[in-house]
Amino acid sequence: MKTFKSQLAKVSFAALASCFTFASLAVAADAPGACSQSCNFNRAPIAGGTTIWFNSSLNQLRLGPNELKTPLTIYLTGVTITFTANGTPYTVSAPNASVTYDPGATAATTTFTAGTPGMWSTTLPTKRLASNSFLDAVAFSVPAGGLPGGIEHVTWQGTFSNSSSSAVDWQWAAAVYTQFSANYNALGVKPVDDGEVSRYQNSDHAGTPEGFKAYVTRGGTGDGGSNHCGYSSATAHCDKCGSAEPAAMAAACVPLSSIAVTVGANVNAYVPFGSWMTAINGVAEVPLEGNSTATTFVTPGVVNSCAANSMTGEVVCTENTNNIDVINGSTLTTITSGAETWVTYSGGTCENCGVAINAANNTAAITMGNSSGASGTGIQILNLANNSLNTPFGLANMASEGVSVDPTRNLILSASYGATLTAGGVYDLLQVGSDNSLTEYGNSVGGALDSAAEDCSTGIALSSDEFSDNIYITDLTQAEFTAGSPGTWTAPGQFINLNDGGYGASGTASIVSAPGPNHLALVGGEFGDSAYTALQLPAASGSGIPALVDYAYVSKMPNCPNGGVFETGFDPHKVTAYTSPTTGKSYAVIADYQIVDDAPEYYVGVIDLACVLALPRTSGTHTVVGNASTCTRYVVVPAPAVAASTTTATP
Repeated sequence: MKTFKSQLAKVSFAALASCFTFASLAVAADAPGACSQSCNFNRAPIAGGTTIWFNSSLNQLRLGPNELKTPLTIYLTGVTITFTANGTPYTVSAPNASVTYDPGATAATTTFTAGTPGMWSTTLPTKRLASNSFLDAVAFSVPAGGLPGGIEHVTWQGTFSNSSSSAVDWQWAAAVYTQFSANYNALGVKPVDDGEVSRYQNSDHAGTPEGFKAYVTRGGTGDGGSNHCGYSSATAHCDKCGSAEPAAMAAACVPLSSIAVTVGANVNAYVPFGSWMTAINGVAEVPLEGNSTATTFVTPGVVNSCAANSMTGEVVCTENTNNIDVINGSTLTTITSGAETWVTYSGGTCENCGVAINAANNTAAITMGNSSGASGTGIQILNLANNSLNTPFGLANMASEGVSVDPTRNLILSASYGATLTAGGVYDLLQVGSDNSLTEYGNSVGGALDSAAEDCSTGIALSSDEFSDNIYITDLTQAEFTAGSPGTWTAPGQFINLNDGGYGASGTASIVSAPGPNHLALVGGEFGDSAYTALQLPAASGSGIPALVDYAYVSKMPNCPNGGVFETGFDPHKVTAYTSPTTGKSYAVIADYQIVDDAPEYYVGVIDLACVLALPRTSGTHTVVGNASTCTRYVVVPAPAVAASTTTATP
C-alpha cells in the first residue's frame, strides 16, 4: 500500500504578547481576497540609516496524497504597510508575490524580478515540505532621525488570489539590520522553514536574508541575535471572498473536555452538572473574565460535555442519552443525534459521550455509541449553521474519552484504548473531508490512551496514559499515512514518565493544551484526585522525537474558599484550557468533584500555567513546593436549578 508524507501545516504564532491580539485582524470588504494584519513593534528605538526587513510567510496548504496534479499558484498583490511614528504617517509599498506549489519541483526556490512594484516568485515542491514558506518582503530605509520604539498598529494589507484553493493563512514580521542590500537577489532569501528542501539547510525561518543575517539587531518585532526575521504576528486566515477569521479561533486547537469556554469580550465557562456516572441535569454559565452574569440552563437530561465556538458564541452540549443541547445566548434547543447504543468506558456509560467544536467551519464532532463501527463507537458531524447531522461514522477503534479538533489540518484526534477497553492504546487521526466525511487512520502506540490534545501552532500532539504516570507525545508535522480499512499512520513519538508524583488510582487521565502562542498544557487525574502537572511544550517541530521543555507537578489543589477540599470531577474529564484575550496568559480550568460535597457552593479552579512553571520546586525534582495557591483562583459555580443527586447514569 502506498505511504505518503503528511502535508500538515505548522502554524507559527507570535512570540511577543504585543503581536498576539484578537483585535488585530481586519479586512477590506470591498476587495475580494483582501486581508490585513496589524501588530505592534517592540520598545527598541530604531536608528536612522538602518533597514527594516518587513517579511511575510505563508502557512503550507493542506494538500492530501496526490491531490495536486498540476501547479497551483497563489498571488499577493497591492501590498502596502502603514504606520504612524512621531506623528508622521508612513506608507510602504511592497512588491507583488507569487507562491507556486509544483508537484514536479524537487527544491524550494525564491527569486526577485525588479520593477514597479516588482515580484517575488517562490516555487515549492509538494512533498516532504515542513512548516511555512516565504511570501513577500520589502526593505525600508529608516530616515535619518530614526524611529521610536513601541510603534503601534503597523498594518500589512494585500489581496490574495488563486485558481482553486479557497483560503490562505499568512503572517508577517519585521527585523532591523545595520547593513543591507538594495539588490534583493543578493540577499539570499531562504524560501521555506524546512531545513532540507532548499539550498539553505539550516533551522532559519523562511524570509531570512542569509547573506546579511550577521547584521541583524534589536527592533521592529525582533530581538536580534538569531531572530533574523522578527517574531511573527498572529496568523490571518483569508479567503477569496475577502473574509478574515481571528487566527486564535480558526487556527488553534480547541480542547475537548466536559467544560466549554467562550473567549471574546467576556470569557465564560459552561460547566455541566452531570457526568457519565452522576445524574444531575443542567449546565452552568460561569464568568471567568469580563462582566457577564452567572446563570444556569435547565436541560431535558444529564449533560456530560460542552464545547463552544467562540467566533459565534454558540455552545453545544451532549447528554448521556442521544440528546444534543445547543445554546445560543439564552435560548436552548434540543436535537437528537444518531447514537443508537450505549458505550462503556472506565468512567461510566453514555450514548452521546462528548463533543468538540471546529470553529473554522462551524461544525461539532459528537462522539457516541454506534454499532456500525467495530468498536461500537462512532463520530457524527453536526453542522451548526442549520443543526443538520451527517451520517454517523463508525470507528474501528473506540472513540477517545476526550477528542480534539485541529481545524487547520482538518483532523480529529482520538487517543483511545483501541478496539476495546483492554485492546492496547491506538492513537486515531480522522481526516475531515471538504464534505465533512471522515477517514480513519490508527497508530498502535500501546498504553491505555485516554484523552487527546494538540498544540496546533506546532502540530505537537499529546495523550494521557490512564492507570500510569505517563503521557504520550508525537509530532504530526512528520506524520506518514498508509491507506487501509482503517488506514495507519506513524510519526516520531514517545511515552514520557512524569515521575514526580501520582494522580490517584486512575493515573494521568485528563489532558488539554491551551490554544495560542504560549505552548502550555496540563495533565491531571480524575475521580477526586486534584494532582496535576503543567507542561511546557516545544515551540518548534518538524524533526526528531519531540520532548517536553519543562514540567511542574502540583500534588494537590488549594482548599476551596469555603474551606472544603477541592476534588477533580468525574469523567469525561472536568478540565479545559484557554488563552486570555486580555492578558495573553494561558489558563487551565478544572471543575470540582461533586456539587453535594461543597454545598451550597461549588467551584471551578482557574490555574495560571506559566505561573506554576515558575514556582520553586523541591531540589532535584519537578515537584512544586506547596499547592500553587498563588497561581490559582476559584470562581463560584451557581447551583443547579434541579435537585442534586448522585444516581449512577446507566442504560
